[in-house]
Amino acid sequence: MEQHVRGREVFVKILDGATKRVLAGQKSASLSRSAATIDATTKNSRGWERKVAGLKNWGISCDGLYVENEEAYNTLLTAFNEGRAVDVLIEGEDGSEFSRVQSGKAIITDFPLEYAGDGLVEYSAEFEGDGELTDVRGASPQAMQAQTAKVTPAGGTK
Repeated sequence: MEQHVRGREVFVKILDGATKRVLAGQKSASLSRSAATIDATTKNSRGWERKVAGLKNWGISCDGLYVENEEAYNTLLTAFNEGRAVDVLIEGEDGSEFSRVQSGKAIITDFPLEYAGDGLVEYSAEFEGDGELTDVRGASPQAMQAQTAKVTPAGGTK
């Protein structure tokens, strides 16, 4: 029998040391993955373009209701202000049918607050992946951080 997963059972979480923190007040989230293509067309392609897969990238978008003094939000705010990457993951809540857990280092590229005159204060966050997005199902928070720490940019360390 098919096992469908409710979106409300899946959360964006931030790894803060050895602690997974749910970004409180979440209303929605999305994970995007894409790959560039490289032109491999030759004269022998008979008038048709040929492509091969190139570099991949990923990102996470989420939004929700702002919660005053919420730890995960404050962790993001500090990282954004300091220009630091964060360890971010998408994971189902305890007891969820969603068993895939994906984690990676990401740069916060957009982090606005909205103050609607007829509503509650809302936040949104855009994360751009910095390296590989890995499936870390069943891994401890320390193992997740070790996995994302393996990706080192050219000429430096994270």
